[in-house]
Amino acid sequence: MNESKPETMFGMEVEGAYQRYLDQEHKKQPITTPIEIPSLIENPRDYIILQSRDHNNYKAPDFLVSIHKLGLTPEIQKLNLSLSNTAKESDGTPYIGNINHANALSLAEKAGGFVLSTLEATDLLHRLMHGIDKNEKVYYANGTEVPVKVLEYMFNEMTEIRNPWRSEWFHASFGNKTITYPKFDSSGNRVIVTEPLDKDTLMKDKIPGISLADYLKNPTSQGLPRKNAGDGSLYYWHPVDERVAGLFAGCAWVGLVCSWDPDGVTSLGVRRSKKISP
Repeated sequence: MNESKPETMFGMEVEGAYQRYLDQEHKKQPITTPIEIPSLIENPRDYIILQSRDHNNYKAPDFLVSIHKLGLTPEIQKLNLSLSNTAKESDGTPYIGNINHANALSLAEKAGGFVLSTLEATDLLHRLMHGIDKNEKVYYANGTEVPVKVLEYMFNEMTEIRNPWRSEWFHASFGNKTITYPKFDSSGNRVIVTEPLDKDTLMKDKIPGISLADYLKNPTSQGLPRKNAGDGSLYYWHPVDERVAGLFAGCAWVGLVCSWDPDGVTSLGVRRSKKISP
């Protein structure tokens, strides 16, 4: 994020914003059924299964998303990198929170996974929201149902207005009216594509804000808010050339930032995702 942004953001009060979001009605979705997951997945209760939605004739295969941001686990320690846990989630789980965008993408890859794109992040938040509402069931990597309290934990860790500040990188960067991000091809391989930004992308800041429910219900094909997104409490900074995307949440607001300085390391962590099969 460029240096002028914090002066605009910090100290702004959004009293009752999160509760207003919780009070919104969400579209009912059918209950889903378990998916058979290979038993070779380590620590299956560390991951939930993300069943992606259909986005403009593109649908990612189901994959796994970590419940916590990536920490200095024994698996990561074996990489012999100069890293340390610098922050903790609200349940006390430590994570690596001093990495820039390039380091976050590289670390997730070295750890055998990948970072969520903006589109995949909307699918995750949408599924968590509907799992909390009990309109959909969400499953651990071993196929057992995830309790609502775990879904609430994940959703709140990403979006709840409270202290301390939390933030995490997404895999999306912006050029001159373009977006570069990962997608799955027809063979299930993850490839990096550069596309013109969807013409319906909201290309102005809204502080505050847009409706998180509207945004999650109907994002663009690239996972960004549409021009007609309703008003709400989700702060939004539109895509800027040579900037990247991430999510902030703190004591005054929660925001989707698409003008983030890729070299910034403001307590940023990263959430690892993994393919279900090699």
